[in-house]
Amino acid sequence: MDVDGLANATIEAMSQHLQRVGARVIGRLADDAADGLYRFVSSRLGQTVPGRQRLGEFERAPSEVDHRRAMSALIASEARTDAQFARALESQTSGSV
Repeated sequence: MDVDGLANATIEAMSQHLQRVGARVIGRLADDAADGLYRFVSSRLGQTVPGRQRLGEFERAPSEVDHRRAMSALIASEARTDAQFARALESQTSGSV
């Protein structure tokens, strides 16, 4: 499993979701899969102070390259240490990017 690619796919889906929500695009919840992925990842990362900090930065500026890279690295790190988390991400991001 390529956890770096998986983390990048996760960030891409989450970033697109936050940009749509932030822009108040009609049908905000139309993409239930992206919303579910966002909730899943934010729940996981919200368990630690560094995770909450990175998530907060990303939520404030989801298109900011530095925030996306930091989130991607954090998600990849989590996926490397927890195969169940990695499998859940893989199943939720397949076909989303």
